[in-house]
Amino acid sequence: MVLLGYDDVTPVSNGETIYGIFVQLVGALFSSSILATFLFIFRFRNARYAAYSAHVDNAREYMHSNNIPRVIRHKVMAYFTYTWDTHHGLDSEEALHLMPKHLQSKVVATLKASRIRQVSFLAKERVEFINLLALALERRIYSPTDRIIEPRTNAHMFFVIRGNVMITPDNGTNPRECLTGDYFAEMCLLFPELYMEKAVARTFCELYVLAKAKFDDVVTHFYRGSEAAVLAQMAGSFDRYVTQQRKTQKVLGNDGRDRSSLHMTHRRMSDVYMPGIGPKDINWNFPDSTFRMIWDTLRLLGVIYVAFEVPYYAVFVSMADGENMFVESSFVTLRYVCTLLTEAFFGVDIVLQARFLAYMDPVAMLNVENPSLIFAAYRDNGFYLDLLAWLPVGLVLESLPSVSNYAWLLRLLRLSRLRLFPYLLRELADVHSLSSKIHLFVSLLLSVTLLLHVVGCGWFETAWIPRDTQSFSGESMATMRNLTRPECLRQATLFGNCSWVKFNCYANVGEVFPVEDSASTYESTFAYVRAVYWSVVTLTAVGYGDIVAFSTAESYFAAIWIFIGGIINFGVVGAMSSTIANAMAARHHHLELLNTLNSIMGRLSISEKLSAEIRRFYIHHFTGRKVAYESQLLSHLPDQLCYQISSLLHAEAVKSVRLFDTASRKFLNQITGKFRHRTYENGETIFLEGDVCREFIVFLRGSKVNVFFRTRKVPARALQEGDCYGVYEFLLRRAHAATLTAASTVHASVMTRVEFDVIQRKFDEDLRSMKLEAQTLWDEQQTCLRRVVRNLERLKLKPHVLQTPSLFYQQDTVVESSTRKSGSIAIRDTYATRTTFINAWNAGVTFWNVYNAFFVIFRIGFHSHLHFSSELNLLVWFMDLCGDMYLAMDIYLHLYFFGCTEVSVDNLVHRKWVDRVYRRSTAFKWDLVASLPLYVPVASESLLVSVCRLPRLIRCLDLWVYLDEVIVQVQQHFASRNVSAYLGPVELMIVLVLVAHFVGCIFLWISEHECEYYKNCWMAHDHLLHEYQHALPVLYSKTFYWPSRLCCL
Repeated sequence: MVLLGYDDVTPVSNGETIYGIFVQLVGALFSSSILATFLFIFRFRNARYAAYSAHVDNAREYMHSNNIPRVIRHKVMAYFTYTWDTHHGLDSEEALHLMPKHLQSKVVATLKASRIRQVSFLAKERVEFINLLALALERRIYSPTDRIIEPRTNAHMFFVIRGNVMITPDNGTNPRECLTGDYFAEMCLLFPELYMEKAVARTFCELYVLAKAKFDDVVTHFYRGSEAAVLAQMAGSFDRYVTQQRKTQKVLGNDGRDRSSLHMTHRRMSDVYMPGIGPKDINWNFPDSTFRMIWDTLRLLGVIYVAFEVPYYAVFVSMADGENMFVESSFVTLRYVCTLLTEAFFGVDIVLQARFLAYMDPVAMLNVENPSLIFAAYRDNGFYLDLLAWLPVGLVLESLPSVSNYAWLLRLLRLSRLRLFPYLLRELADVHSLSSKIHLFVSLLLSVTLLLHVVGCGWFETAWIPRDTQSFSGESMATMRNLTRPECLRQATLFGNCSWVKFNCYANVGEVFPVEDSASTYESTFAYVRAVYWSVVTLTAVGYGDIVAFSTAESYFAAIWIFIGGIINFGVVGAMSSTIANAMAARHHHLELLNTLNSIMGRLSISEKLSAEIRRFYIHHFTGRKVAYESQLLSHLPDQLCYQISSLLHAEAVKSVRLFDTASRKFLNQITGKFRHRTYENGETIFLEGDVCREFIVFLRGSKVNVFFRTRKVPARALQEGDCYGVYEFLLRRAHAATLTAASTVHASVMTRVEFDVIQRKFDEDLRSMKLEAQTLWDEQQTCLRRVVRNLERLKLKPHVLQTPSLFYQQDTVVESSTRKSGSIAIRDTYATRTTFINAWNAGVTFWNVYNAFFVIFRIGFHSHLHFSSELNLLVWFMDLCGDMYLAMDIYLHLYFFGCTEVSVDNLVHRKWVDRVYRRSTAFKWDLVASLPLYVPVASESLLVSVCRLPRLIRCLDLWVYLDEVIVQVQQHFASRNVSAYLGPVELMIVLVLVAHFVGCIFLWISEHECEYYKNCWMAHDHLLHEYQHALPVLYSKTFYWPSRLCCL
C-alpha cells in the first residue's frame, strides 16, 4: 500500500497476481492522496504562515546584512513572534475593510465606540458623535519598555486593546497599571498642557490612539458654532468625575490600586537588566553574550549525543550475557569517555542554569539576573527533570559488572533532555540569523535521523535470539554460510532460532559473529549500520529485500514501521518540497517575468535598446530587493522600534546636511529615525524642475547624479556620495529649481514631508533658525547655478561642454546633438557589445562547470580503470588547464569589469575601479579556493591529479544559476516562442543526471575498496561485469543505473 516491495512474498497463481495488481493500483492512489494532502497542508493551508515566515526571514537577513545590534534584532523577532501568536497573520484593520458596510458599523461599535463611551465626559454624547470619534482612532503597537507618553508633550488619549501599561506621575510616586480594556490620558483631549504623567509599556501593547487634533476636528464638525460651550461642558463633567474619584478613594482608605502587586513590580524591575540602558558590553551570563552562544551550542550537541547514545547503549552494549554475540575490546572506550564528559558538562550546566545564567522575561522583554528569580524560573521549567536525568546512577551501575545489565533502564531518563532540542535549535537559528527554511530543514534532518536511529535499534532488538539456541561447531558454521532464505524462515517458524541478523551475518555478508571468531568484522557497529540501513530503505520505500523479517516479532515490527514510515516519508517530502518551493519562489518568479517580457517584447517588435533598458530595470529590481526591504520592514514594526533601526541606518546621512550642524541633540535624534532608504535606476529622474518639493535626499554609497538647470543639454552640476539636495526647497516650501537625473544606481536616504511635519511641531525654535539660514544658502545656490548655465551657453564653450571632466557623463540620458549622431550610435553599440560579451562569457563558465562536474568525480571514482594514451593524456591536461585559466579570468573580470557597470576594457589593465561588493563577499573567497593552482607532474589519470582538482567542484554549486541564465538568453533570442517551458525540464534533467553521476562514481569508489574484504560483494557476483571483463562502459552503466533508479523513487 505504500509502494514498498521486498520480494520476500511474491504472487504465484493467477488469482494472486491479479489481486497483487489491484492492490498495487490502490496503493498508488493511496500514496498519491497522502502526498497530495501533505502538500496541501504545507503549501496552501499554511499559506499565511509561509508569508509570515518569508517576512521574518527577509527581516532577519536584512538586519544581519546591515549589522543591526543583536539586542534590537531580538526585539524585532520577539515582536514578530507576538504578532503571530496573537493575530496569526491577520490584520484586523484590513479584515474590517473587507466586511460589508453594515457589518463594519457593528464591529466598529463593538471594538471602538463602546470603549469611547467609557470616558466620563463622552458617555452621554450622541451616537453619531461617538461614531465619528471611533473612525478617528488609530491603532499603534508598543514594545516592552517603550515610552508611550512624556510629561507636558502629549496630545493623545489611549485605549488599551491588549497589554499592560505603567502610568507614573512626573515625581515618580503612586504608579498605577492600565490593563486590557482600560484607558488613560483622557485629560489630554481637554487640557494637554496640564497632563504630568508618563506612560511606559510593560509588555507588547496594542492601543487605540485618539489625537487631540482629530478630536477637535470632530467637535468642530459636529457642533459647528458651539464648540466652546461643548468643550466647557465636557471639562465640567471631567472635573466632577475626578472629584468623585478622589472622594471614593478617601472613603476606601487607599489610592485605588493594589500595593502588593506594585511592590512586586518595583522589586522585579530592580532585578532586571534593560537592554539599551545598561553598559555597552553585555555581561557573560546574558542571553545575547558570546559565552551563552557557545554554551547553548555545546548544550545542543550534548542533547544530540545523548539522543543517539542512550538507545545505542541500551540495545548494542548492555546485552545480557546469554545474548551478547559481540566482544568488547575494553571497558574504557571512546563512547564511555564521551558519555562521561557529556554528563560532567550537564552537571555544570545545571549549576549555571540554576544560579548564574540570566534569562529574558518573555512578557516584559527584560533580562532577569537575580539568582532567586533565575532559580524560580528554572524550577518551573524542568530543573527536577534535568537533575533526575543527571544523577550518575547509570554510570555507577555500568562500572559494576554484576549489575551493569540494568544500567540502561536509568539511562533512559536522560532522554528527557530531548525537550530542549527545539528551544536550543530555535535560539541558535536566531543568533546566526538563519532563515526559517534552513531551520526547518535542519529540524527535519535531525528528527528523521534520530527516528531512523531509534527504529534501527528497535529492529535489531526484535531480531535478537539467545546464544544457547545456536551451535558454533565447525560443521554448523559451514552449514550457516550456505543458509538460504526459505531455510531461515523454516527455522524461525519451527524453532525460533533464526532472524535477519543471523541470516545477514552468515548468508549476506559471509562472516561470523565475534564470539565465534575474534577477527570477524561483523562487530556491534557493523550490525548497527545494517539495522539503520534497513530502517532507511524502508522509510524511503526503496526496499531492496536483502534484509527481511523472518520471525513473528520481526514481521510485526516491520509491518508497523513500513506503514508509519511511508506516511512519515510522504510528510517529509511534502514539507521539503514546500520549503524548497518557497525558497526558490522569488528567483523562479523573476525568471518567469523575464521570459514573459522577452516574449511580449518580441511579439511587439520593441527595439533592442528599449528592451535592454526594460530588462535592466527588472534585473536591478530583483537584485536590489533586499537593500530596498527597509520600508517594508519598518512599516510592520512599532514606532519606537522603527526609530531605533532607522537611527542606526541613517546616522551618517544626517551628518551630511549642513543645516543640521547647529540643531539640538533631540532634534537630530528625532529626525534620524524618520529617514527611509530609496533606490533609483540609472537614467531615472529623481526630481523634476518646477515640481513641488515634498522631500529632500542625501546620496549614499556610489551614487552619481547629474543636475540640469533650465536646460537638458548639459549638466550644470554633479552630485555624488555624501551630497544632499532639496533641503532648502523643503524647508522654504518652494518648487524644485533643477532636474536631477541618476547617472548610476543611486542609493539615498530620503525625508518626506509627512514624516518631517511630525517633528516640526516639537522643534519650532530649531526650525526657525534653520529657515533663515536656508534662505541665504538658497539664494547663493541659485546664483551659482545661473552663472554656470550662462557660461555653458557661450559659443566658445559649447563644443567642449560634453567633455568636461568636472561633470558626470551618462551615456543613455545625455541628449546627443545632430553632429554627434554617429557617436551616439557607437555608444549604444558599445553597450550592446558589452552585454553580448557577458552573456557569451557566462555560457563559457557554464560549459566549464559542467565539464568539471562530470570529469573530476569520474576520474576519482574510475581511476583504477582509466588508462590514457599519451595523446589523450595531453588532451586532458590541456582541457584542465584551459578550464582553470578560464575560471581564473572569470574572477578577474568580475572584479574589474562585470561588477563595474560604467568602465571600459581599459579598466582591466589600469584596475582603477574595482567591485568592492564582490571582493568582500564570501563568493569571491570560495571562487579563489575553487581556483587554487594545485598541480602535480604526473599522468592525468592518476588519483593524485584528480584529488587535486576537487576544489573545482565548488564552482559547480552555482551551476543551476548559470543554467537559468542560459535559458533566459535562449528565450530572449527566440522571443516569439515559449522556449523556456521546454528548457526548464531539460535543466532539471541535467542536474539530476549530474547528481546520479556523482552518486554512482562515489558508490563505485567505495565498492572497490570494500570488495577487498567481503566475498559477497555485488561486483564479485555480477554476471554482466564478468562477461565483459569489467569494461569501462559496462561498469559505468551499472554504477549509473543504481543511483538513477533511486532518483526515480
